[in-house]
Amino acid sequence: MAHSELNSNAVLVWHLPTRQISVVIRLPQNRGPIKSIAFGVTVRHLYVAQQTQTTGWNAENGTQFLALETPGVQSIAMINHGDAIAATRVVEEAAELDLYGAETGHLRKTVKLAVKGAGALCASPDGAMLALPTGKDCFVWRAEKLAG
Repeated sequence: MAHSELNSNAVLVWHLPTRQISVVIRLPQNRGPIKSIAFGVTVRHLYVAQQTQTTGWNAENGTQFLALETPGVQSIAMINHGDAIAATRVVEEAAELDLYGAETGHLRKTVKLAVKGAGALCASPDGAMLALPTGKDCFVWRAEKLAG
């Protein structure tokens, strides 16, 4: 389980069977507050979105393996069986859904969103579906079509 304190710029990763903190990930304060966190398929893939950057971490040992610039990020979720990071961002007052390679951080696709108040992204447990609630609607995509 991972827990973030919005004001501390740290993510605490808990080992549930022992009820102890296993890793503390300290994030740079100059990248802004934590906006969202998402696990990949295993605990070895934990992604943390700050206001201007998204980083990937091995949550077993606290080693960073990915850093990508994501200014305006609002929410992230892992999709396509942990192969892609979905991120909603607001850039110059326009909302968009960006898809990045989970291992490389390579931008694969950008989808412009015609919404003002997007909520938090939510992926199905296997990452096959992605949902984005808004004030009135909820958009749902099949991850393989979205990432493909």
